[in-house]
Amino acid sequence: MRYPLPKDTASVLTIHNHPGLELDRYLQISDDGWDLTLATKKKSLPQCNSPLLKAVNARYTAMIESYKKTGHHPGQFTAVTDYRLVVGFGVEHVLETSLNLHRIYGIPLIPGSALKGVARAWAFWEIAQKLKIPATTPEERAQRTQDHKRTPLQQLDDLLSTGETQEQQRLLDRLKHDELCREVESIQSLSLELWLETAGLFSQVFGTTRHQGEVIFFDAYPKQAPRIELDILNPHYGKYYNSHNPPADYDKPIPTFFRAIGENTAFHFAVSAKNINLVETAKYWLVQAVTDLGVGGKTSAGYGFMKNIQ
Repeated sequence: MRYPLPKDTASVLTIHNHPGLELDRYLQISDDGWDLTLATKKKSLPQCNSPLLKAVNARYTAMIESYKKTGHHPGQFTAVTDYRLVVGFGVEHVLETSLNLHRIYGIPLIPGSALKGVARAWAFWEIAQKLKIPATTPEERAQRTQDHKRTPLQQLDDLLSTGETQEQQRLLDRLKHDELCREVESIQSLSLELWLETAGLFSQVFGTTRHQGEVIFFDAYPKQAPRIELDILNPHYGKYYNSHNPPADYDKPIPTFFRAIGENTAFHFAVSAKNINLVETAKYWLVQAVTDLGVGGKTSAGYGFMKNIQ
């Protein structure tokens, strides 16, 4: 293995415990080219520097506390990974799979944008269940897509996204006239005033097309040095997925290696707003989201779920 650099540069290049630099900037290459297996299959993957992480966490905590001077009320909690965690898995990378690492410190983190997204997903489903929004079958969804029609859940998302009262009334009327919603009493009895009351906290926390959300979702940092582990995807029927060939035992598995954050890694989560009620609501939604929905990639395979909320 070698660095794809001039010899005099490569000879003086050293990287000390910085996974971010190694993965994104100083990836080594074999004589056969960019070989994912050779580039990542090591007995010892680079880990995070504990003293550095301690300093980063101290700075992170001080930053959150500083928001109190502007009238904010931070809401914080810690949670532990129940299994492995992969964030940034689908980001474009020379190795085809990636891992979100801090550009300066090289430590894994969960972006605040991802946490806001998963919290919004949880809150969305909470409202959908409250209103008893009917789901659609795969066949119904395919037909509606072909007819350029929105499903009831998509219409609910439109309602939650817009901040214009007239547009909300129009979308609410469209939802009531949807063929799947005509017999749903909780939808038919929904007035504009009742809708604004139902979606009020949601709009304040996450924002609409007319105003930004009032809650800040901070990046989540690990509280202790997490172990970056080697993981593997091993599709057995590549020809079947890439062509019309039927799956068969004579297909050759092609393993794909990637890096993941190990289980039992504690993360520090934080939200903040000037309205304490919004802070408690957003914190509740975020706790429910990371424990029941998971965050990051491969959640359907058990990755990204949190436990031991404190």
